Amino acid sequence: MKVYILDYGWLEGDINWMAALKNFATKNNKTVSSCWTRFPEYGVLIETGERWILYDTGSHPDDYDRSIRFPFYYREGQGIISQLNMLGLQPEDVGTVVLSHLHDDHAGNIHLFPHADIYIDWAEYTYMEKYRSESRVFQNLKEMERIHLFKEDFYIDTNIEILRLPGHSPGLAGMYLHSKAKPMFFVSDAVNMADNYGIPPKAAVGLFDERLYFQMIENIRRVERETGAQIIFGHDFEQFEKMKKCPEHYEL
Repeated sequence: MKVYILDYGWLEGDINWMAALKNFATKNNKTVSSCWTRFPEYGVLIETGERWILYDTGSHPDDYDRSIRFPFYYREGQGIISQLNMLGLQPEDVGTVVLSHLHDDHAGNIHLFPHADIYIDWAEYTYMEKYRSESRVFQNLKEMERIHLFKEDFYIDTNIEILRLPGHSPGLAGMYLHSKAKPMFFVSDAVNMADNYGIPPKAAVGLFDERLYFQMIENIRRVERETGAQIIFGHDFEQFEKMKKCPEHYEL
C-alpha cells in the first residue's frame, strides 16, 4: 500500500497548551516569556490498490485566522483539495474516511465526503451529539448517510488497524499500519508532540480524561516496544518536517 501525508497547513499558539508547563517560571527565572509556535495539520491518505482511505480532513478553510488561541493558516498548495489534486484526485474519489476525533482541526472538512463511508468512535460521536451538537462539524455529520460507529479496535483493511486511544477526547482513534519492515502508528492528539511523549510524559491542557490520557501514552509505548513501530504525533512540527509529503509517499 502507498501512504501519502497530506499537508493541510498549520496552527499557531502557545506551546504550553500542547505540552503543559513546557515553559514555566522559577524562583531564579520569574519572567519566562510565552512561546508562540507552529503546529502542523495533516491527513493520511492510503492507496490500498482497491480503494482510497483517508484519515482526518483538517480545518475548514473558513477558519483561516479566526481563532484567538489557535489560529489556522495555510498557503497555496496546502489544504485538502490542493493536496488531493496533486494526485489527480477529487474528494469524491475517496470512498472511506476515518476521523481520529471530532475537533475542528481534524474533522473540519468532512462536508466534502457525503458519499463516503465515515468511521467514528461511538463515544466520540455520542459526546458531540449530547454536548456540542451545535458545532459545524456535527451539523455536517448529521447530513451523512453512511456513518459507521465503532466501540472496539478493528481492521478497516488487511493491514490497516484502527485503535481506540481515548483521553484527549472521549473516543480518539489512532491508525496503525502493519508492515514487515517499519510499521507506522499515527496517534493523532493522543500524543501531540515529542514533549508529551517524554519521560515523564507531559499532559496537554483541556484533556477530556487525564487518567486515560496517560494510560494511552503507556499503551502506545508498549506498541512501540513490541513492534518497533514509528510513532507519528498529532502536531509535532520537527517530526513533520522530516516526513515525506504528498505527492511523495511511503510504500508499506
